[in-house]
Amino acid sequence: MKNYILLLITISFLSCNNFNSRYEVNQSVLKLSESLKSDKEADFRELIANRTATMPADLHYDILHRLYEQSKLRERTDQLELIDENNHLGQTVYRLPYFQGVDSLTGITNINLILYFGPEDLFPKNKFSDFETEITYDKDLRRQILEEKLNVDLK
Repeated sequence: MKNYILLLITISFLSCNNFNSRYEVNQSVLKLSESLKSDKEADFRELIANRTATMPADLHYDILHRLYEQSKLRERTDQLELIDENNHLGQTVYRLPYFQGVDSLTGITNINLILYFGPEDLFPKNKFSDFETEITYDKDLRRQILEEKLNVDLK
């Protein structure tokens, strides 16, 4: 009986801890949405706990801000898809669908945001430990846009 009660307490504790982590992740996504909507790049950069040398300097912020009105994030911030609960660096990785359509200025057809959290002993739960933009282009449209801008035929 004693073991059964200890098991219930342990399960309750672990489920509460998971709930708190998910709540903090959702709060970070809301802050991300607000920073893109209000065009506050400093707030956006503040959400990233540790800038690395491999992280692009611009993080595609200008594109994300420009496409915000057409983004899925504007409508719903609860579309997070868990990709990896514990990757090789101990991070929890989520994919957040951001944009799907056709951007006539760049040829972009799809953008997913890849959000990394943790490991908890190194990074606060309310910040991204890393951030990536996964962008898909329409190659034909992209070629056409470049040809028009450069006034050349790339075929």
